[in-house]
Amino acid sequence: MRRRVVPVTIAAIAAMSIAAGCGGSDTEGDTSTAQPAATSAASTAPGGAGEPIKLGAVLSLTGAGASLGVQEKEALELMAKQVNGAGGVDGRPVELQVVDDKSAPDQAVTATRSMLQGFKPQAIIGGSVSATCLAMKPVTDQEKIVQYCLSAAPIPDPPNMYFSSQSPFGRWIGDMPMHWLKEQGIKSVGCIGTNDTSGQLTVEVTEKAAKAAGLEFYSETFNPTDTDVTPQLTKLRDKKPESLLICSTGAAAVTALQGINQLGFDVPVWVTSGSASLPIAQLIKDILPKQGAYTAGAKIQVADALSDDDPQKQQIQEFATAYKEAYGKPADIFAATAADAFSIVVDAIAKAGDGASEEDIAKTMVDAGPYQGIQLTYDFTDADHRGTDIDGVVEKFTPDGGFELVKTYDPSAVPAYAEGG
Repeated sequence: MRRRVVPVTIAAIAAMSIAAGCGGSDTEGDTSTAQPAATSAASTAPGGAGEPIKLGAVLSLTGAGASLGVQEKEALELMAKQVNGAGGVDGRPVELQVVDDKSAPDQAVTATRSMLQGFKPQAIIGGSVSATCLAMKPVTDQEKIVQYCLSAAPIPDPPNMYFSSQSPFGRWIGDMPMHWLKEQGIKSVGCIGTNDTSGQLTVEVTEKAAKAAGLEFYSETFNPTDTDVTPQLTKLRDKKPESLLICSTGAAAVTALQGINQLGFDVPVWVTSGSASLPIAQLIKDILPKQGAYTAGAKIQVADALSDDDPQKQQIQEFATAYKEAYGKPADIFAATAADAFSIVVDAIAKAGDGASEEDIAKTMVDAGPYQGIQLTYDFTDADHRGTDIDGVVEKFTPDGGFELVKTYDPSAVPAYAEGG
């Protein structure tokens, strides 16, 4: 029998403190302290007299992945502030340390090792992108500590104590766009992607999904630091695809869209979910393709358009309100993902109890679900450390730098072209 799905315990505590009026963009009454010289932030607030819950995060606060990492950091710090303001978790305050990996795998490894030696967290959230997540895993495996990746990257086998917070990579990156494009009558796609680990994974999965869906597939790659990709786009245009996929994340995706605009490439464009963020939406609002730019987004970015019978709607709106009060801007997919990660990991640490081993924490994460989050609902098993599926949301980038809801699918109606990733 499947267990009853309930909102995550920590999210509920945060919501109670939000309702009590603990939001706001100033820091009066908050004991969070920043350490810019070390490009890290430690958040400690008076939560209770119990043993602190120590949570680390290695995120892309600068570099190509900053459009993800900054929102993730803000969400984690907001959750820590709200939980501690409500008295902690069973009287245990949350201590949070966030470190910048500069969007570089080698920096992510260095930051993880330094955090484990110095701060000694009970679990680590991060990285922000596939390349940094996968670079960190050998370190967290060696130290036998829970790592909760914020990317949809495929989970290495065996997962050990590595978890992932996003929809299955193949489902999100491959199945959703191919299903939607087929519905629009599209018969061929061109993919422009980066040649780094994240880009290569995306190109491979989208090619597999496209071919399984019966679509012709063409691809070109570029270096993530390139500022002009019109030569690659020109090669794709010569093949006359009926749509384009941007198989890259962050700044590289913006570069691709600039090239599409410069060439007047007039086809519908699908932007990979790694760039379905509000900072990216703001950057590309003046260069949107004539036939539109679409993505598999997140409910939080179109919260007001959700049906009133959506079980997540109230939870989403509460977090969105708190985030906007705290930072003066809307929350996006990456803020929601980080908030869920915080809730799930902290909840597991608290339930495992004082003095619990890292293995106990990982086991509790598996046993304590299902978790109804802000972004998705998660139900881990010993074999499945992702525990979720797509939310089925298709969104369109808008000229005002936001998103509009295009369609919501029942996940079971979306074929597994990429075999789930």
